[in-house]
Amino acid sequence: MGIRKLIEAIAKFTCEMCGEKVNRLVFSQYLMQ
Repeated sequence: MGIRKLIEAIAKFTCEMCGEKVNRLVFSQYLMQ
């Protein structure tokens, strides 16, 4: 279950880098698949 936390951390980091929340939505949809 640690992998999901890692992906969420990367998603948050990506959002902060790009300044957008779109990347987080993409990661969320990727996890759902």
